[in-house]
Amino acid sequence: MYPLRHLLWFGLALIPACRDGTGPRLRDVTLNVCIAWQWVAYRNDDGPWTHLGPGDATYSIRVAPRVTIAYGRFQDSPPGATMHIDYLHADQLEPPTDCSPGPPGPGGQIGGTVGGLPAPQWGVVVYNGIGALVAAGSNSWQMEAQPVPATLFAARFDSGYSELHLNRVIVRRDRSYLPGSPVPLLDFDSDEAFAPQLNTVSFMGPRASVSASAYLAGRFHGLSGDDATPASDGVVPRTAIIQTIPAGRLAVDDLHVMSISSAEVVTTPDDFRTTQHYFRSGTDHAMTIAPALVAPTFSTVATAPYRRVRLQMPLQPEYAGPLRIEIAQCCSTHAFRATMHVTREHFGPTGGSDTGSPQPSSEWSLMLPDFTGMPGLNPAGMLREGEFSWYVSATSEPFGFRQSDARDGDIMRYASRRGSTP
Repeated sequence: MYPLRHLLWFGLALIPACRDGTGPRLRDVTLNVCIAWQWVAYRNDDGPWTHLGPGDATYSIRVAPRVTIAYGRFQDSPPGATMHIDYLHADQLEPPTDCSPGPPGPGGQIGGTVGGLPAPQWGVVVYNGIGALVAAGSNSWQMEAQPVPATLFAARFDSGYSELHLNRVIVRRDRSYLPGSPVPLLDFDSDEAFAPQLNTVSFMGPRASVSASAYLAGRFHGLSGDDATPASDGVVPRTAIIQTIPAGRLAVDDLHVMSISSAEVVTTPDDFRTTQHYFRSGTDHAMTIAPALVAPTFSTVATAPYRRVRLQMPLQPEYAGPLRIEIAQCCSTHAFRATMHVTREHFGPTGGSDTGSPQPSSEWSLMLPDFTGMPGLNPAGMLREGEFSWYVSATSEPFGFRQSDARDGDIMRYASRRGSTP
């Protein structure tokens, strides 16, 4: 899901804090910008923007508890702008990020054969997160070699690719498969393979898609996926069957995650909702679909040197994590896109408003910043009068959450809306 990490990889190293005069308490940080943006800037509280320089560089800056970091790129022909703005609290600044690429794989290919896979059944083989499909009627697979050791996961599914109905599983942990030697036979009819456990999920609400995955050795593996039985009255509990790994086959750190996604996305594309439940051992579940995200409203607050708008929307308690807003306007003469990633903590205990005065914690209120003075800015490429499209997503995940952080019993909710505004 949308794990709500920065699309921009940056790191910040905290150094002991200090205070300048009577202003806010500041701290020195190192900012590693790993993307080649045209410019990078920051501001403390609601103060002026400080231009740092281009991206793909390292900067030392002094930040207040409320800090905003912006990254941008402008173009002249046709005029356009792409920007990303992070509204953070100083406590949410991450430690330094290594901008160098990760270790390369060993190179070459690995592969092998599969037994016990009569047509129309089909299978998948996943090794260190990389998967290979074994189509119905086939018995061989191949993929790029991966760093070792790693866990190999293989599964056999009933016929049909639109819905997942797993019936046999093989898990090999801490194996080092390298090019030049075939992977030993994966036989779904052998004692090495086992059947999944079946559990029932029930919930109230609209028709939804229900899926389950296993988190084994740091990787997620799909186990089942299906549409829950629809009903006409919208009240009768829906049910779906999910497959899980039997308790006796789980290692100490293994988990499952079950996702329920609102199928209204099929009939109402501007409304999408997902609830994820993390659990260790399979059991029957009664779940609640996350509520719809209330659509934002936009108002124009400035027209020169370019159009700036303010977003306002309720701050729903089910989605107390970060908010993401995308605004785009594109035509034959210019292309504009701005992404804002906002945390409640940026605004302190008063909620989600940038107005500079105490606000109730029941509303997000955020304005597209004024970047006048940034190098290369061409007002003709910024937001103009006329229609623009928007996308808003919210989550209950805490800032910086990774699925590897999940624990037994955690429930995370996600919702998004999209639309357009004149």
